[in-house]
Amino acid sequence: MLITSPTIPLSISSTKEIVYAESAVPGINYTPLYPNRQGNTKLSFTLPIINRKGALGNANLMAQFEMLRNSDTPNLMELFKKNVDVSFRALPQVIYQWGTHLPPLRYWVKQCDFEISATMTTAAGFSKYTMVNMQLDLDETDNLYQMYKNVRQVQAIVGSAQSLISKFSGRGY
Repeated sequence: MLITSPTIPLSISSTKEIVYAESAVPGINYTPLYPNRQGNTKLSFTLPIINRKGALGNANLMAQFEMLRNSDTPNLMELFKKNVDVSFRALPQVIYQWGTHLPPLRYWVKQCDFEISATMTTAAGFSKYTMVNMQLDLDETDNLYQMYKNVRQVQAIVGSAQSLISKFSGRGY
């Protein structure tokens, strides 16, 4: 499913947990740290969904996000099948790219919360303005990410060269 919005996030937070193991050594006054593992990259942002026109307000736009929150929503192929078991359907995933330095990559949807403005409604009582709080976890087992790891190495080398050139050329960014 394609989710589109005429608005974009104002800011995007990207975090990655780096976990160290503490190893207490008797007789010293500090605890040495040893690299242990890394967590997944997490993106979080708030997306305003606004539609001031029409009797339904932003209801049609919000239905796209409701499908991310509910795994029992049938996809188009399931409408024509009988006896579809939704109990083992995977959690939703999206391919996201906007506003980051990363290419389009596959993410697990971990959070899709709504903050609905009760003061901006249509005459029928439908919302016109909703803030959608999203948290996405990068799927680092996906083929898109595996390909990106190779591209990232090349980009890092080019980035280092660009930094050196700008430092010695006397021109800033």
